[in-house]
Amino acid sequence: MENEFEFISTGISYDVSSKVALEYLDKTGTYDELLVGNGPFNLGTIQYTSGKSPTPLVLLYVENYETDLLGINMSNFNSSQKLIKTLTGQFGIQEFHDFLETASDDQVLDLFNISM
Repeated sequence: MENEFEFISTGISYDVSSKVALEYLDKTGTYDELLVGNGPFNLGTIQYTSGKSPTPLVLLYVENYETDLLGINMSNFNSSQKLIKTLTGQFGIQEFHDFLETASDDQVLDLFNISM
């Protein structure tokens, strides 16, 4: 918040059944948005995991948005997205979590190669 970054969490499930996917993601965390159902043809699966399904998987992106907002309507929408970190498996994610618990803001920015 101090650096004007916002965090958005997206839950993506590889399950074919939307119902099964929602039940699974409900157990794994709180998400700002969900992309579920349709197995390997799920838009989230295609966009973010390229058809691979290692779980758990955490992808951290920096994304910049430029748009004109008119109430809830957007026009002239442009975005740029850069993958800055991929974490796969329970142990890698736990190690990253432990780092974040004790790291300073500067250490986190250094890890992601972000300069302010």
